[in-house]
Amino acid sequence: MFGVGAGIFFLKGLVVFGVALVLNVSFRTAVIASVSLAQIGEFSFVLATVGKASGLVDENLYQHFLSASVFTMLVSPLLIAFAPTFVERTQRLKFFQLFGTDKEGAGAKPLTDHVMIVGFGVNGQNVARVLRETGIPYIIIEADGETAVRLRKEGFPIVFGDATRKDILHLCEVGRARLIVFAISDPQGTRTAVRLSRSMNPNIHIIVRTKLVSEVEELEKLGANEVIPEEFETSIEIFTRVLDHYHIPRNVVNAQIKVIRDENYGMLRGRMLTERGLDRVAQLLAAGTADTFLVTDDSLATGKTLEELDLARHTGTTLIAVVRGDKPTITPPGDFRIESSDSLVLVGTHANMDRAFAYLSQLPARESETSPATTKERIEHGG
Repeated sequence: MFGVGAGIFFLKGLVVFGVALVLNVSFRTAVIASVSLAQIGEFSFVLATVGKASGLVDENLYQHFLSASVFTMLVSPLLIAFAPTFVERTQRLKFFQLFGTDKEGAGAKPLTDHVMIVGFGVNGQNVARVLRETGIPYIIIEADGETAVRLRKEGFPIVFGDATRKDILHLCEVGRARLIVFAISDPQGTRTAVRLSRSMNPNIHIIVRTKLVSEVEELEKLGANEVIPEEFETSIEIFTRVLDHYHIPRNVVNAQIKVIRDENYGMLRGRMLTERGLDRVAQLLAAGTADTFLVTDDSLATGKTLEELDLARHTGTTLIAVVRGDKPTITPPGDFRIESSDSLVLVGTHANMDRAFAYLSQLPARESETSPATTKERIEHGG
């Protein structure tokens, strides 16, 4: 049973490994794929049962097949778990470094003070686009051979290889790089690459994108300067837009975001913030804010003087300026009359600002609804 099972693992794994290399994938991916697919699948039981019923497989062979199949299924999880470690150890050997890599994309000019982008998915593409437009030197490490060949034809500086290998990192001048961005969906590979990058360049700034929140603390221990979990960054973007809707200034919003990130997203992970973090949030929420209100034709403020509006009494805010066209009037007097298209610059707490926007957004009362004479006429006519 053990001999048959080992033979199945070797032959099937070898076939998958060869196919993976033909498809021009990295050595690491080829090894992990071959180990993951080397076991006998459940569908083989169906085929064996049909073969036995058809007389194509005798009882003795059928029993050996079942034993070998169960053996491969039991051993396979252990081999899959060990595969990343096996890759790390074997890819140090020069023979294995011949597989799943090339060195055409490094370029003739030596790189320095550049950015390394590991992975060219959506995040990697966005980073590369910005760097290209701003003229910042960069190089891409991509483990998909077809993608690397295509991008190289399009003029991108790219190396086909695995960032978990020292020779690839060295080829991309990691020792002289300023920053490295990891945008790959391989937790184990990311951890290995972060550790290697930090050991090869103690001063490099490492930014990691991860889908798993549980990876944040471990990646920071391995040397990452910033770890960005996708789901929490989405949450931050959502509440940022909510706060913008409530007229909270962007600098205050950014300060709150910094508090959350400095606390390793603890608040979003359902954990209590530290006392320092709580104090900081409380200060930010208690702080005042400034905002502008655009007066329209049907606004309550149109045609009224500041004294008639009496913003301080009705809303608690203070009007510090009125901008008409491109000309601001600082601290206008009480008899200053508001016109349509004026911008009112207001200062107050967040709650007062909400009251001011609600107050100013009211439609002006029609004369027929407020005139004493009209009211008297309605009474006389029984209206």
